[in-house]
Amino acid sequence: MRFYEDGELSYRMTKRGFRIIYSKLPVGYHYHYYSVRTFADRQYRAGRGACLFVSKHPQVRPLIMGNGWKLKTTFWRMRAMLRDLPANLAQELESAVLADLGGFEWRPHPRLDAFYMTAFSYFFVKGMVTGTFGDTSLARKIIDQLALRRLSPLLNSGNFA
Repeated sequence: MRFYEDGELSYRMTKRGFRIIYSKLPVGYHYHYYSVRTFADRQYRAGRGACLFVSKHPQVRPLIMGNGWKLKTTFWRMRAMLRDLPANLAQELESAVLADLGGFEWRPHPRLDAFYMTAFSYFFVKGMVTGTFGDTSLARKIIDQLALRRLSPLLNSGNFA
């Protein structure tokens, strides 16, 4: 498990009676450089990792995926079957949004926080969809629907310059 490994280990330890004690004294530094594109990929992999964690420990599903995950996936399935979208829509929207975000990578702007949060949460949910449905045509259709609903508004939200 590449993501959630610390949380998953902690979860198993507490289930076996271990206690986790926090202290402010130790200081650790951990740095990874992320560009907009590599962080989007990280969020996608974290979403897939969330599915793996839940598959090992189904009782944590509401904490990680929310209470309505099964209902959401049922709704997404139905919508994906009822509405055909152009092939590769998600990739086109993702590329456009990441190109826009990349242009602002080192320029602070108050409206960018919401823009980044929306985009990166999309990539996390995309990972959860892939983790739930596998790399299937249904998953790709659901991801196209998600991209249309979550990423299209970002492209039409105005200029941040």
